[in-house]
Amino acid sequence: MVDMSLNLLGLIISVLFLAKASSILIKSLTNIAAHKNWSLFVVSSLIAIGTTFPELMIGINSAIKQEPILSLGNIIGSNLVNITLISGMIAFAGASVSVAARKHHEDALFAAVITLAPLALILDKTLSRFDGFILLGLFSAYMYRLYQERKDKKHSLAKPKRPLGDYVVIFSLGLLMLHLSAKLLISTAEATAK
Repeated sequence: MVDMSLNLLGLIISVLFLAKASSILIKSLTNIAAHKNWSLFVVSSLIAIGTTFPELMIGINSAIKQEPILSLGNIIGSNLVNITLISGMIAFAGASVSVAARKHHEDALFAAVITLAPLALILDKTLSRFDGFILLGLFSAYMYRLYQERKDKKHSLAKPKRPLGDYVVIFSLGLLMLHLSAKLLISTAEATAK
C-alpha cells in the first residue's frame, strides 16, 4: 500500500514537472520566434509543436524502456482531445473557425493528411521503421513549409527585452527538465500499473 502511494505521488509530481517544463518551453520558443521576427501563424505553429514535446519525450523514454504501447496510448489520447474536444470547444465558443485564406486552408488540409497518415499506416497492425520514416518525412515537409512562411510580417510579435541567447538557454533547460520528468513519469506509471 505504501509503495502504491509513493508511485502515485511520483506520478503526480512528474505530471506537474512535465506541465511546468512545457510552459517554459512554449514561452521561450515564443520569445525566440519574436526575436527572429517570424509571423504569428508560424509562432502559433511552433507553439503547437512545443506542446507536443511531452508526448515526444514520453515516446522516446517508453521506447527505450521497451514499453511502446504506453507511448501509443498517450499519443492516441492526446490527439483525440486535440481534434475533438479542443477543436469543438473553439468552434462552439467562436461560432465558427474561418480558414478563408488560401495558405491557411492548404495548411488545414495538409494537417488533416498528416493526422490521418498514422491511422492508415497502422492498418496492418504494425508501425514499422519504414512507417516511421514516412511520418518523419511528412513532418519535415511541413516544417519546411513553415520555414518558407516565416517572414510573413502581417502579424509579427513585439521583440522581447532580454537577448536571444537568454531564451535559448531557458529553452535548453526546459528541454532537460522535460526529459527528466518524462523519464520519471514512465517509471512511476509502469510501477503503478504493475
